[in-house]
Amino acid sequence: MKKEGKTMKIGLRRGLENFLILMIKITLIKDVISYQELKFLRNQRQSSH
Repeated sequence: MKKEGKTMKIGLRRGLENFLILMIKITLIKDVISYQELKFLRNQRQSSH
């Protein structure tokens, strides 16, 4: 009984860590995409002048 609770906690913690890593990755990807879009728009504006 006690052992099961411990493994549950470990599994929960591992799942939480994976979730946090996933969130960080998604945020980084979004930042990169928005940065690339800004760069692209800026380049288009300069080339149109």
